[in-house]
Amino acid sequence: MQICITGGAWIIGSAYSTLHSGALQKLPEIDTLFPHLPARFGRFDDFTKLGFAAIGLALNESGWANLTQPEDTGLIISTQYGVMQTDFSYYATTIEQDALLSSPNLFSYTLPVTVIGECASFFHLTGPTFCIGDDGRSGMQALEIALLLLQQRQTQRMIAAWIEAPPELGNSEPKRAGAAAVVLEQKAHDTACGKRTIQGIAKDGIVSNGETVTSLFAFFPH
Repeated sequence: MQICITGGAWIIGSAYSTLHSGALQKLPEIDTLFPHLPARFGRFDDFTKLGFAAIGLALNESGWANLTQPEDTGLIISTQYGVMQTDFSYYATTIEQDALLSSPNLFSYTLPVTVIGECASFFHLTGPTFCIGDDGRSGMQALEIALLLLQQRQTQRMIAAWIEAPPELGNSEPKRAGAAAVVLEQKAHDTACGKRTIQGIAKDGIVSNGETVTSLFAFFPH
């Protein structure tokens, strides 16, 4: 098995990078990264904004961001905290007046799969899409499942992503929010396969460019 990584992006705190740029950059406002945005973008919670940005930047690098027709592309997301902060925020709006003032906007984002729907609709993705729990390896489970789907010819192209927007939990040390995504293809849509290829799944991780990778962040400059 040899899979091409044709694009990728990661965001952590106030910095971001893409697979092919090789440079760490200061993160601007997310809505300035794209010429066009979903109509609902202003309503996105932090989890959905981070995921949309990383996935959109990864697709842009791979050359598939401006599709006008549905494409056989899947999306797997792994997350540990999911949309827990949005759940807390929504619940706060339900406490008074027997939930009369509960927020329909927040309610729309109380499931971690909402970002999948937003991305599938905007980027015309029609392949397998689902969300799984992350085991602390920053997206490796999503990557492993994406590779298996490609290996089994379930789809032509997969996006593996990791998203976290951890809740504020009292006096505990806050965890950093972030997202990462890579675009995987059995065969690149042009003659070049890019800087990274994946040769297979090893016992301790993924074999990429002859090395064992244990996190999505290993694909990017730091």
